[in-house]
Amino acid sequence: MKKLFRALAVVFTFVGIATIFSANASAISDTAPYIGITPAKAAMELLPGQTYTGSFQVTNPGEVDFNYTISVMPYKVYGEEYDKQDFATYDTHSLITDWVTFSSTSGHLEPHTASDYIFYTITVPNEIKICGQYAAIAATAAPKGNSDSGIVNVTSAAMIVYAAIDNCDAGLAGNVRIIENKIPTFLLAPPLTTTSLVENNSNIHIDATYTLQVYSFFTGEEVYSNEEQPMTSIVMPETNRFKAQTWENTPILGIYRVRQTIKVYDQESVEEKIVIICPLWLIVLVLFAIIMTILWLRSRAKNRAKKTS
Repeated sequence: MKKLFRALAVVFTFVGIATIFSANASAISDTAPYIGITPAKAAMELLPGQTYTGSFQVTNPGEVDFNYTISVMPYKVYGEEYDKQDFATYDTHSLITDWVTFSSTSGHLEPHTASDYIFYTITVPNEIKICGQYAAIAATAAPKGNSDSGIVNVTSAAMIVYAAIDNCDAGLAGNVRIIENKIPTFLLAPPLTTTSLVENNSNIHIDATYTLQVYSFFTGEEVYSNEEQPMTSIVMPETNRFKAQTWENTPILGIYRVRQTIKVYDQESVEEKIVIICPLWLIVLVLFAIIMTILWLRSRAKNRAKKTS
C-alpha cells in the first residue's frame, strides 16, 4: 500500500509540475508580441553630401498590443554561407549608422494588423573613403507592463540597409573572383544541386547572378531553366559567399547535360557537365543481374566442356 501511495504521489507531482509549466508557457505565449517591419531590405546608391529620405512600416499582426522602439545598428556577416550575423561590431563599413535619423523612435501598436510608417533620413558626409555602408534598422517590441509569469517577451525585426557610395574608389578591379563553379557528375538520389563560391575583396558589395539550365542527354530538350528569373545574391565586401541552387523536381533516374552560369561584376564562369542520376537499388539490381549472367555463362561453358569430353 505504501508503494502505491508513493507511486501516486510521484504521478501527481509530475502532473502538477507539467500543469504549472503548461500554464506558464501559455501565459508567455499569450503575452508574446509579434512585430514586423517592411521592407526587409533597402538597397540604395548615395552621393557624398547628399540627403536621402526613405520609409518603412512597422506592423503588429499578433494578439497583444505593445510599445516599440526604433534603433539603428551595424550589420556584418561571417562565414561563406553568411550564417552568422553581427549587429554589434562597429567599423568603417558601419559609418552609416551615424548618418541616420528617424521621424520617430518609439510608438504603440494595437493588435491585428495595426501599423505605423516611420521615415528615415540619411545625411552623407562630403568625403567618404569606404564605398560600402551597411546597417540594420531595428524595431523592438515588448508588451506593456510585466506578464504574470514574471517573464517579459521581447521580439525584434530588422530592415537591412545596403548603401553604395557613388564617386568613390571601390577597389573592384582585380578583387572579384569566381573561385568555384561545381556540378556533380553522379547522383544516387535527387535533387540535383549545384554550388559556387564567389570572392569579393573590394570595399563595396556586389550582385551575383546564378543561372541553371538542364537538358535531356538523349533529345537535347531543355527540361529546366531559371534563365528568365535567375537566382541572385549580394556578396558583401571582404567576404567569400557560397551559394547552392537546386532543381527541385529532379527525376530519380536519368542522364542530363547541366550548365551553370555565374556572373559577378566583370567575371563570368560557365560550367557544363553530363550528370547521371541512378538510385542505389537499381545499381545493386544491375550488378546482381550481371553477376548472375556471368555465373550462368560460366556454368553453361562448363557443361559444354563436359559434354565434349
